Parts: sequence; C-alpha cells; structure tokens
Amino acid sequence: CGTSCDRCLGVDLIETTRNRPKRAALGSSPDLAPEAEARFLALRTRRKAIAAERGIPAYLVFNDATLRAMASENPETTDAMAEISGVGPKKLAEYGETFLRVLRELNNSESSLGLSEEEGLDP
Repeated sequence: CGTSCDRCLGVDLIETTRNRPKRAALGSSPDLAPEAEARFLALRTRRKAIAAERGIPAYLVFNDATLRAMASENPETTDAMAEISGVGPKKLAEYGETFLRVLRELNNSESSLGLSEEEGLDP
C-alpha cells in the first residue's frame, strides 16, 4: 500500500498502545467530589437493581452521565430532578421518586454523621 498501513509507515502499534495513558477504572469518576462519588455509586446500585427487576440494560434506566449529574447536583425535588439532562417526563414519572429517595437517605445519613461529629458524639 505504501502510505496507510503501520508497516509501510514504520509505526510500531504495540509500542504506541503501551505508551498510551491508562483509562480510569470502571465505575470511578475523578470529576466528582467524594460526597458526590458516594451518591453516584448508590444511584448506580439502585439503577442496577431496577434494571435486573425489569430485565433491561441498566443504561435504559439512566445512563452514567445522568447519574453523575444527579450525584453532583443532588436534587431534592422532582422539579429539580427534571432540570437534569437525561431526565425526561417519562423517566421522571417512572423512576424519579425512587432515585430521590436514594439521595434523601444519603443526605439524611450524611447530616446525622455531621451532627454527631460536631457535637462530639459517636454516630
């Protein structure tokens, strides 16, 4: 061919792939704060359970980008959740309260831990 294959171009594809930076581990979100990362993982766990119950792929419930946005923005109402990209009227009606409940439970546990630490009490 002379101009398009690795052999003709003198490129070592194996060496090129070895020197590529590693991708982040599956499930990790370096762009999320630690509290948001905990929310993201809890939301993913709930999404997986819903998908398993319904026999559908998890991404059909909500994709990871939508879960990351939920984790970052931490909505407290359905109106706030409706503002997140990937949450349309149908998914909001079908899954909104379930995912808000997960966020509320996490917020309640975080706030109770914060009060205990501030007051010097054991959680």
